Amino acid sequence: MSDLSQVRPFDDGRDLIALAYPYALDAIGDSERDQIARRLAFVDDEVRRAFAKVVDDVHDIMALLAIAGATAPPPRLRRTILDALDPPPRMTDLR
Repeated sequence: MSDLSQVRPFDDGRDLIALAYPYALDAIGDSERDQIARRLAFVDDEVRRAFAKVVDDVHDIMALLAIAGATAPPPRLRRTILDALDPPPRMTDLR
């Protein structure tokens, strides 16, 4: 990844939109995240809004994927698991 520590006056920050994807997925280190945050402070509102929209969209998609992957277990699974367990000790066994 490029060095984000230097914010130049002619830097319009448009490349930050591409960095929003790994940012949203937490696929960058803390120092890169800090550098992106510093750069976002100096870009215009349009770039900040576009960056935030990408991050929000990625988070929404990840939430949908998590829900889509969740399936209810078959009804017989609980009974199968309970049948596989040892029965609890009886009171007479504890004396």
